[in-house]
Amino acid sequence: MNLDSIGRAKDESTLSIKNPSNGKVVKNDDGTDMEVTIYGEYSAEWKNALYDRTKARIEKSKETGQTSMSFEDMEDENFEVTCRCTKSWNLTDKDGPIELTPENVRRIYTDYPWVYQQVRAHMENSSNFLDPSAET
Repeated sequence: MNLDSIGRAKDESTLSIKNPSNGKVVKNDDGTDMEVTIYGEYSAEWKNALYDRTKARIEKSKETGQTSMSFEDMEDENFEVTCRCTKSWNLTDKDGPIELTPENVRRIYTDYPWVYQQVRAHMENSSNFLDPSAET
């Protein structure tokens, strides 16, 4: 066993969205799976999003003198990083395919918290961002 036998890090991963009530993959009207592709913590996109949030937190603490974060602040940071790390998707609503825009990402993750929860859980599992080696 060696490190190369585990797998190499990759920047992104795609998850299929599942119905939280029955665990089945949700399908678009055209029969394709509803999917979201996200950047993970090994990617430059994730690091840049996190760095930007950290810089903003430092600036805020300079202005307010408050150095601790509330639970709400942590949740807001997770939400913003997740939004910025959403690379692409294949999602539809009653009006048809949903264009990937920053506004729509925030709207979908807010209006459908179960989608956001699945994306966060996928993002937090580092094994989703490993290319399996030929030995595994």
